[in-house]
Amino acid sequence: MHGVSAGGSLYTVETLDRRQLYKARLLQEQYQQEIHKALAARLAYVDRQPDHIAITLKGGGRVVDHGDRLLTKFGHDQEILAAIALAKAKGWKAIDMTGTEDFKRRAWLEASRAGLQVTGYLPSPTLQAEFESQTSQKARSWPEALRLAAEDLAKARPVLGARSLYEVDTNLKQVKVWLEKAGTGIDDDFLWEVGHHEVNRGKTADSAIKAIFAPLYQLRRDEIDARKRAAEAMRNEEPASQEDLHHAPRPR
Repeated sequence: MHGVSAGGSLYTVETLDRRQLYKARLLQEQYQQEIHKALAARLAYVDRQPDHIAITLKGGGRVVDHGDRLLTKFGHDQEILAAIALAKAKGWKAIDMTGTEDFKRRAWLEASRAGLQVTGYLPSPTLQAEFESQTSQKARSWPEALRLAAEDLAKARPVLGARSLYEVDTNLKQVKVWLEKAGTGIDDDFLWEVGHHEVNRGKTADSAIKAIFAPLYQLRRDEIDARKRAAEAMRNEEPASQEDLHHAPRPR
């Protein structure tokens, strides 16, 4: 998916070309679930074998699915994000983690952001408080910023020329879709979509529309910067090995 290690940047916006869509389709056939666009954009290779499926990520990193276990090669951040995306595609609701304390700390943070229950690691009060603070901040800031963008687009419609009416309506429709998604949580696909919109439409939009979208893009950059800072603060000098996420069955 996206990583902060050498060779890749967090939430890099990449176009889903024909090759990426084909790789994503291989995973979709395997899991019978739609694959996150954010993960699809980071796929380098997909290797399907009778007893496992392995994905290699752009910029390095590898995750192997052994059925009830997702094994990372290095324990890098982009591998953690990819493993969590695969866990969700498999329909897992809870995971158990093994590995170094650093790996489990980073994996716990990303799994919690993705709405997965985690066993095998008890976060420190400081980490728990940081996660709750970030979650609360996103829950307040994104919906409010999206509502303001929708209001500003509606206000701009009467004063813009006919040439821009279609652009306003198209962007307003997109904002309403994002607003609905924000109500269920800000995930990797959401941030990828905002970044993709910025690249494909924001740079060619009317200056008034650019100004309306600027606060949304700033929120996206703030989220990316926060993830980078958190990962950099927790990363060890030496990469860990043989770290994995297990499916945690529901307690009876």
